[in-house]
Amino acid sequence: MLVDFSPPPPSLPPPAPRHWPFESVQAGAYTHDATAGPVVVRKFGQDYGYPFEPSRVLDEIAAFGDNDGVLRGTSNLIPQGFQLGFAGDEGESIVFFYWDSEEKKEYLCDLVYNLVADDRLGTFSSPLVLTIPSPPAPPPPHAPPPT
Repeated sequence: MLVDFSPPPPSLPPPAPRHWPFESVQAGAYTHDATAGPVVVRKFGQDYGYPFEPSRVLDEIAAFGDNDGVLRGTSNLIPQGFQLGFAGDEGESIVFFYWDSEEKKEYLCDLVYNLVADDRLGTFSSPLVLTIPSPPAPPPPHAPPPT
């Protein structure tokens, strides 16, 4: 039996903290749930983030109650994009936010979903696309005052 006296390998850095921690989800307070996945994001008309940019593994998607703002579910990564489960009451409006880990910014996606018990949004052949709408156009410049 050989004993290895070499120093242990350096430890890996701890995983980065999540923007929306799983522990913050208030799922137990609701009567129903639904799932979404695969989910991909389109920002300003372009495919964006993970999985289109594989290094963007810290980006996240979260579901919130539209009326109360309570976190209902957070995403996991799968090779095809994101997946998430979320909870709520039948017919309740759910909104989705995208966390851009490079910009350190939350974006409200344009989907407002009315919860249907045990529903599934997205399939592997037709992923759910969450769209970040284009920002509004800047106002026109003010005309110079007449002289």
